[in-house]
This record gives sequence, C-alpha cells and structure tokens, in this order.
Amino acid sequence: RLQQQDPSALLISALHRDGIDDLVETIASRVALDIRRVTLTFDPEDPADRERMARLYRLGRVVEQEARDGRLSIVADVPRRLISHLEPPAR
Repeated sequence: RLQQQDPSALLISALHRDGIDDLVETIASRVALDIRRVTLTFDPEDPADRERMARLYRLGRVVEQEARDGRLSIVADVPRRLISHLEPPAR
C-alpha cells in the first residue's frame, strides 16, 4: 500500500535483506548531489594553509592543482556540508 501512495518509496526487509541494494544506491546518489566544486588558493609556506591543503585532500576529491607565483590553486569537489572546514582562519 505504501508504494501505491508514494511510487518513490523504497521497500526494505531487514529480515530477508530485500531492497538493501536499492536503498544503498538511492542514498549514494542523493549524497553525491551535495557536492560543490571549489577553487582555493594557498600559500605553501604558511603552516595554516598547509593544514587547509591537507584537509582539502582528506575531505574532497582534487581535480586540478596549479602552482604559480609562489601560490598553489587547487580545484576540488567537496561535500557542501564540509566546505566551512576549509575556510581560512580569522587573522
């Protein structure tokens, strides 16, 4: 009856493990939609920026990296909820 009311509802049986693959696939696709591409610039000589670069590599998927004039620009796909963890510290 539930699926008649809401065709997008997932039917799952914990006992028989029916529908688990559909649930995992649905969750993964919805989480993937929450990704933002960001471009951040760092000073590799600054310890705080080095920490932010390490955090970016841990939290995101780096797409491109370019060094120019002593600065490092990194383009990465990052979960939107984690972008605030990459902001520079207040000085």
